[in-house]
Amino acid sequence: MQVATGEVFGAGPDTAGIDFGVIDFRLSPAPFIRLDHYDSYYPYYASPLDYFTADVRSEIEGKTGHVFGSRLRTAKPIGGTYMQDVAGTSQGNWFLPGRYHSNTTDLSGFLGLAGDYVDPSQPIMAIGTSVSGVSMGLYSFAPQSQGTVNRAFRDITADGRTYCYENFLSGQSTGGLPLTRPPGGLLFTMPTSVSLRVERSPAGSCAAAGAMTSNAASFER
Repeated sequence: MQVATGEVFGAGPDTAGIDFGVIDFRLSPAPFIRLDHYDSYYPYYASPLDYFTADVRSEIEGKTGHVFGSRLRTAKPIGGTYMQDVAGTSQGNWFLPGRYHSNTTDLSGFLGLAGDYVDPSQPIMAIGTSVSGVSMGLYSFAPQSQGTVNRAFRDITADGRTYCYENFLSGQSTGGLPLTRPPGGLLFTMPTSVSLRVERSPAGSCAAAGAMTSNAASFER
């Protein structure tokens, strides 16, 4: 799409909004851990804010945040980042063995461990259909800095330990995303730096959770 300087585009008769994005093949691909697990477009997504002059960009940044505008994003980059993989940790995108973004359009079974789009310090689990007993949805919690309970995703590594999540938040995330609470807790462990196992624990607290079993869902980078 060619747009001339000063030309109005994206206008419409209603207030439903529009999707606004950029794919720029001139850029280096986003540093996902396994680029071959993505289609040819995904690694080249970019923030539209980066393509405006400084004055226009500043004006748009002042309106960037919550989908209904009630809270602005203040964390850099203001346009956000969709690449949140952190090598050697649980943070980022996880796929089912043999099924990837590159070879299927059904992403419902995958797992995403990232930050809220308005407040990236708020952890968000995007869980699909692969964890037995857990409904598809978004899950969040108050992250802790020590121990094995409710740790930030980047703190989970292939250290031989099992991590547990409990006391999930309800309502909405900072960005207005609807949050779900699972029946029980969630157990996580990384057998290797590129594999992750997740299982629901029926126990009401992590203190009462047992060991992981063969029912755990297996994911890979």
